[in-house]
Amino acid sequence: MAHLVKTKISIISGSILVVVLISALQVNFWATPTIKRWDDKYPLTWIDFQGIPVPFSQWGATISSSVYLDYDSTLNRYVAYVGQNNMRSWTRFDDEYMLKHEQYHFNITELHARKLNRHLSKQKVLSLEQAEEKLKDIVRELDHNQYLYDIFTDHGLKRAKQNYWEFKIDSSLQEYSQNKGLVTDHLSGLSARFYKEPDFFSTQTDTRGIALRGYEMTGYEMLFVASSYKYIDGQGSSISDFCMTYSKTDTANQLTVSYIPAENQPYCEATKLNKDQSIRIWERFYQYGGDFYYASVEAPNESTGREYNIIKDRFFNSISFSETKEYWISKADSANQLLSFTKSATTKAEDEGEGYSVCVSIDADNIFFKPPFFDEKGDLYIAYDIVADSEDSVLYNIALINRANIFDWKVNAKEQLLVLPDSLLPKESFGLEFGYVLKKDSLKECFYLYKQSGTVNINK
Repeated sequence: MAHLVKTKISIISGSILVVVLISALQVNFWATPTIKRWDDKYPLTWIDFQGIPVPFSQWGATISSSVYLDYDSTLNRYVAYVGQNNMRSWTRFDDEYMLKHEQYHFNITELHARKLNRHLSKQKVLSLEQAEEKLKDIVRELDHNQYLYDIFTDHGLKRAKQNYWEFKIDSSLQEYSQNKGLVTDHLSGLSARFYKEPDFFSTQTDTRGIALRGYEMTGYEMLFVASSYKYIDGQGSSISDFCMTYSKTDTANQLTVSYIPAENQPYCEATKLNKDQSIRIWERFYQYGGDFYYASVEAPNESTGREYNIIKDRFFNSISFSETKEYWISKADSANQLLSFTKSATTKAEDEGEGYSVCVSIDADNIFFKPPFFDEKGDLYIAYDIVADSEDSVLYNIALINRANIFDWKVNAKEQLLVLPDSLLPKESFGLEFGYVLKKDSLKECFYLYKQSGTVNINK
């Protein structure tokens, strides 16, 4: 920031509505307050609560958060940010659930600072007085929302409502971020909105060894999953058949299965409970192109838990499917992928070459791939994910054209990408095999090639 803070408006919120200002108890004058800036990478800890508890208060903790207004000479305008005063924030108990409740008071303050910054960024010129007037409007709204948060959650005692407000605040914060929480699988085209950073997974299904990859997130005492099946044998299978096959488990009591012929994207939905009926599970199965997709939400099974249904519906409604060719073309351009391959001297996969030999070729379902495609120049793009083996166990990737030309390249990322220039490709339809070769271990006599096989049709 360019110079000193011009304006500060403080909101004392959390688990108290009326603050008794007993200065000798509220603030320790022998210590200098520390202002902690809001940062989602550094959430609050109880160390940030160093104030002396208000005597006779029925609440266990209080947080003091503030909106600061400063002038940024680089942006040539006023900006708002949020800080927490450690000497005006106090607690009686080191309870993690209560700490989370206070953290979301802090998050509410951050949300309103972002609202103010959006307004300030749209104004050409604002004086300090004009910025302060808008700040006062924002703070009135902030004060009201802090009050509503405590009233509706009963200061965090109503867990379902506490979870809903956490979701509500997180999703509102995302509206003021760049990515809006939208995550896209660029191999399958699946997109879903997650309200916290999701974890990526890539594996095979337990039942049939089908390649599976996706994202999952825990939050609000719920579990969210969006994933893609490379269901190679599923051509001609209906989504309802796929749903009936994969929704059945030994650990859950199935309640309903229904097919919804939605206008944009039909899907099958299954609802069930776990064995002790403490968790309700909603599952949806989709089909887009040649692949099947799976999404699920798990939540506490509460008869009054309307809030969990709202969150579940918001998540399911965020799911969409798209073509992702432009992503791979852009990725290849930025990484100069056209120069990343080498042409082997071998003519067959089983022959000797480059100091190794491949004696076993396996058509396997353990590769999640985007169907190979051409760009406008006629270059062929091959992109896939190795879901069954770790990267350090792979010797190299391989692509074969008509089993006569072999191209191999080193593993460079979780998602493998090879671009074959038009000049190296046959002018008529050709056979294509691609996959990876595992390093040889003591149990194997030679190298194993796991691959996908197909035909690339040339449209003249």
